[in-house]
Amino acid sequence: MPNPPPEWPAEPELASWVAEARELLRQFVAIGAPTFHEQRRSGFVAQWLRKHTSYPVEQDEAGNVWVDISGGLEKGIHLFDAHIDTVFPDEEIEIVQEARDWRAPGILDNGACCVLLMTWLASLSGREVTLPVIVSFTVCEEGLGNLLGINKVLDQLCPRLKDAWMFDLGLTRAARQALGSKRYRLSWSSPGGHSWNDFGSGNSIVEAAHWLSAFARRFEWKPGVRSFNAGTISGGTGVNVIAAAAECTLEIRSPDAAFLLAVDAWLHSTESTERMASGCRFSIECIGTRPAGELPATHPMVKILQTAHEKLALPLNFSISGTNANAAFPRSLPALTTGLASGGGIHTRDEFLEISSLQTGAEKLALLTRLILEDDASGI
Repeated sequence: MPNPPPEWPAEPELASWVAEARELLRQFVAIGAPTFHEQRRSGFVAQWLRKHTSYPVEQDEAGNVWVDISGGLEKGIHLFDAHIDTVFPDEEIEIVQEARDWRAPGILDNGACCVLLMTWLASLSGREVTLPVIVSFTVCEEGLGNLLGINKVLDQLCPRLKDAWMFDLGLTRAARQALGSKRYRLSWSSPGGHSWNDFGSGNSIVEAAHWLSAFARRFEWKPGVRSFNAGTISGGTGVNVIAAAAECTLEIRSPDAAFLLAVDAWLHSTESTERMASGCRFSIECIGTRPAGELPATHPMVKILQTAHEKLALPLNFSISGTNANAAFPRSLPALTTGLASGGGIHTRDEFLEISSLQTGAEKLALLTRLILEDDASGI
């Protein structure tokens, strides 16, 4: 049966844990992990865990890695998860180490959470601790990964799980509301032709511009409530050629699942294309979806997180975010997202980590674990 760890890491133990996390961070972040191309980082994670822990380490064909430290429990397990992929295509990443901040793409999102979980596992293994926890390191959280990694993990583990703690975002941030999204590839095509001789025939780029303008007016958009973004657009052949093709990617976001369904219905209706010029054709393909969901403010997971922040004298700011937690809600699995480090510039090449925040993140992870176990015990 699982046995609880000490109530709080002793000061030398905490110092050793954080020092190991700093050293591991250099190695982890240097390995680029673009979404769909996380194999090298995934292999590094699995190899490091097998070397530094005695727990069973599993790795699937997608590149997910997970460690079962429950001692074989079949029910009531807590999932601790952190995604390993990054938004930039770099295969090699350089860390710029400054006195206060370390800078590198992906160092905060989500390198810091990953290395704290890895070194936490090594610390527990050294004391031969078992807990009702499985720790997963998942792929394909960013971009068009469509939560492939966490979905595969949950497909296998969900019957054993009590809840899911997703480690992402910043140290003082949390999300109990999962921001839903739908992503599409829109395409326009027309006969094309000469810019002078065939002027007046349908132009795919012009039709795309008209369509996007009409779409922007069709729904009531509001920051923090519902948004859309035309992320990329391409098409045409030359300045004197009527564009025979155009393509655009479109993203819709909202925590309201009903709104996302309403937009999807309109996109596939004849109303969305009724003003299109003769000869032009329109097609739409859904290329990504993240289900919306919400954990009630009164849920024990929220109370546990609030208590941890109070004990650490840390602010706690809830926001609506799209994370791996989105995959848990359709499975009726309670999920909450919070971070273990501070910094900024997420999803930019100037992303940075406040290196001193790793210690507070380690304290937060240890305290959350103790509070989770105490909550388990109170429910027996």
